[in-house]
Amino acid sequence: MIKRLLFGVLAFAFVGAANAQTVQLKQGRKLANNSSKFFQNRIPTVKSQLSSEQAKATMWVGPSRSAVQAGVPMKADGTGKETRWFSYRNSDYFRPASLNEISTYHVCSLVPYGYAGATVDSVSIIFGTKDKIKNLKVWFSAVVLQDDSYLIPTSPEAADYSFDVDVATIEGSSITPGTNALNIAIDTLALPQPYKIPEGGCFVGYSFTYTGGNAEEDGDIALVFVGTDALNGGYYYVPSGDYQGWQGLYGTGFGNLSTAVHCDVTGLESHDVAIGGALEASGVVGKSAAMSFAVMNNGFNPVNEISYVVDVNGTKGAEQTFTFDTPLPSYETATITLPATATQTGQNTVTATITKVDGLENISEESSASGTMYAVATPYERKSVVEILLSNGDGSSPITYAGVDRMKKDFGDKVIPLMAHFSISNGSAVIVDPMQEDSYLDVANTFGFNLGDAIFNRMQTGDAYMGVNYPYTEDEDGVHMLYGSTETIHMLDTLYPAEGKVTLDAYYSNFAKSEITAEVLYEFGVTRLDPNYALAFVLTEDGQAGTDTTWLQSNYFSKEYTDMYYQIYNREFTLLDPYKNADTEPWVSKPAVVTMPYDDVIVHIWSGTSGIDNSISNNIVANRERNYTTTFDISTFKNIQNKEALKLAVLLINRNNGTIVNADQIALGSGAVGIDDVESAGAARTEVARYSVNGVKLDAPQKGLNIIKYSDGTVQKVIVK
Repeated sequence: MIKRLLFGVLAFAFVGAANAQTVQLKQGRKLANNSSKFFQNRIPTVKSQLSSEQAKATMWVGPSRSAVQAGVPMKADGTGKETRWFSYRNSDYFRPASLNEISTYHVCSLVPYGYAGATVDSVSIIFGTKDKIKNLKVWFSAVVLQDDSYLIPTSPEAADYSFDVDVATIEGSSITPGTNALNIAIDTLALPQPYKIPEGGCFVGYSFTYTGGNAEEDGDIALVFVGTDALNGGYYYVPSGDYQGWQGLYGTGFGNLSTAVHCDVTGLESHDVAIGGALEASGVVGKSAAMSFAVMNNGFNPVNEISYVVDVNGTKGAEQTFTFDTPLPSYETATITLPATATQTGQNTVTATITKVDGLENISEESSASGTMYAVATPYERKSVVEILLSNGDGSSPITYAGVDRMKKDFGDKVIPLMAHFSISNGSAVIVDPMQEDSYLDVANTFGFNLGDAIFNRMQTGDAYMGVNYPYTEDEDGVHMLYGSTETIHMLDTLYPAEGKVTLDAYYSNFAKSEITAEVLYEFGVTRLDPNYALAFVLTEDGQAGTDTTWLQSNYFSKEYTDMYYQIYNREFTLLDPYKNADTEPWVSKPAVVTMPYDDVIVHIWSGTSGIDNSISNNIVANRERNYTTTFDISTFKNIQNKEALKLAVLLINRNNGTIVNADQIALGSGAVGIDDVESAGAARTEVARYSVNGVKLDAPQKGLNIIKYSDGTVQKVIVK
């Protein structure tokens, strides 16, 4: 099944989604899986599973290369064949717009190459104020592929095919700006002559002169968009200025272009799934582990399952089947994990080939992809990192606390929870969380999705209580969610064994406790001459608390809260009912807002997304310890309350796939020590290893700064005179 994997480029695709002072988190807990029975009636699903014979149909084809099937039925085409609307739609939210600086509009969308050979007989366009539209022209232009990139047509005048439209004949639509106009009219414009989509696909666009303004409240509407711009659905032409030329709609705030084309796809093959984006993985020799690949459905039918063969170091396995949790829509991508067993220590080449799509031969020209699995003879014990996005203004946070309590009980210091707090908006005002730490925003924007998300070793996201169980584990009555984070951690250890380890020693390096020195020993089970690892550090504090109202924790489990909710809305508050069990029961008797101390609060993170450059050696020899030492200045950190309650964690990050390989954490307090003379080293422990400041192992004391590892597991920096 498809997991919400955060591997590699798929994880880092979220970088830059927000600026340095904001985070793209939705308020409230997302119960995540659309197939969950608690939400399946609220979320529209696509129900289109066409057989090869049903594929001989007339269908509405989406406006772009990565079109998404909306699943909204259209009118019959008069021949009894099934027709559907394919478009860049991720909602039914329509948004009209006009641009004062543009009087002549050119817009277009990309019909993907999977429809090459289909015959277009009409297009559909949504219009607003047709009395202000003149010189309307619809046009088609073949896609020119150059340097493996799709090129936008230079001008409508250079189109392969075009026709003029008498504006008086179009129906027009009544659209209220900023509303969900589900009953708008869609104007279907028949082509004077059918157009056959060429190899590589085509652009379909329309151009017109607009005589209105930008006063949407007065009904001035030039263009109509749909949904949000996240799908990059279409292009518009900027006539002058720094951005002159064709520009994508992604990031504009408009939405997606509402154009679609009607075409006959009789005889076209749809079983085309490409595979690529193989990400580096870890494994244990002779044991099955997981390789992650990106796949894309380049056909116009949704895909239910694929057949595949995995080859490891030239030895092919048997053909196997992968079934998607929900059908993969046309021109959408997904990340899948396939089992692979390393046959040798160190580097293993894993190649996956998709052989069939829903039982038919895969016709994709990109049916194979290869990746590297680095295997060890014995995996290192992992300390798992669970990063949790929460807010004390979110009343469902007690679920998170219950999950963390269970994890700590099961794993002790083998789990490192990192609590990232954020202020949120309730729609009318900002609910301030005083523990928000801006240095963590980049990580949240990269790996997080919603408040309540738990990010497990940056491999998968889920819920701090339930883990990543899909579908969610329920108790025998089929209603209440069961705790699953412990199972998730064990599962990830099996699928992605740790190929390295880190050991951290840290202490205050001055009497003012304004500096922290961190000393890290690290080791890998494989030899690599081109590693891409780095260390990140996270400072947390236990027992944070305050006296003003911003420190109060909202509690939706409280009977007091549910009673208030009923009085206001005259209905029961049931959103969190699936979570109500013995772990959350103590919160029922607590008030609607709770005074409490907060543990594991992130107060700073250093190079949290990808780690500190050059913190790991650029060559690694198996089973050889190396050293890294650095000092952090914490004198300006305003959100530290008690330096005796701080903890420092080190994260070993694999930059090739974005995951946390291993971690360690140490408490900073009155017992933390600084630099000693070698003469003062304790006699009750024995030295087991000695390193220079550069991490080179020494056979004897060397004048200057030495790093000594002792028999009791401690590591100390000493000066040899």
